Amino acid sequence: MAALVGGVALLGLAPPASAAPGDAAGTALRIDLEAGVGVVPGLALDVGALLGSVTAPPDDSVTGLGVAAALAGATGLTASNGVVSAAATSGATGSEGTSEVDGLLLELLGVPTSATVLAGTATCPVGGAPVAAAEVTDLSVLGQTITATVPGATVTVDAAVASLAVVDARLVASVTTDVETTTATTATARALQIDLQLTATVAGLPVTVPLGQVVAGEASCTTPAVAPPVVAPTAVGLTPTRARRPAAPR
Repeated sequence: MAALVGGVALLGLAPPASAAPGDAAGTALRIDLEAGVGVVPGLALDVGALLGSVTAPPDDSVTGLGVAAALAGATGLTASNGVVSAAATSGATGSEGTSEVDGLLLELLGVPTSATVLAGTATCPVGGAPVAAAEVTDLSVLGQTITATVPGATVTVDAAVASLAVVDARLVASVTTDVETTTATTATARALQIDLQLTATVAGLPVTVPLGQVVAGEASCTTPAVAPPVVAPTAVGLTPTRARRPAAPR
């Protein structure tokens, strides 16, 4: 398992166990991108990172983490701006997870993706209904403005990749925004999910290469279990046995 330092961790981790009552989590930015070597000439992409990832209990938070510094040295992806924060709390009154990315600017194979705000909040109060909320402001994916009219809807955009010396190289992104889900005891929010692939013509043949995923503004929570009321034991009265009088001598 990779170490988590300052809210940043490498991916390649086993999936977490199912959330227990009172659990909460927030992950501001999750990137899992990779391209097989040699499939498309000149294609180099290898990025796996969690930025601003926290869980509770115990309570945890991370603020002011710079995306550019965290992704320095990544192959095929650069970040010139962005700050992430996340928090997770759990207590007797409820649990909550939050995460946010502000001022994000990424370039994938030289093609820009940006957003002013990507945020998610999940709140699970004891005695109340769980609430999930996602926020997406000024989102542009592969240089194209994304205006989602239906929460959870997916749109597809594409853009040419000039950095690859192959014919018709294009990035294709399936973009899902504002996912908010609740049950009687849980809430999950996700501001943005981008599933990416590359299409090109190599040696006269069409090629499609799955690249992976970028996710931002994730949060989740589970309502804490309510302890049953403590019932004080009730004393049961006992009737003393009357002592038997000794028989009179004859």
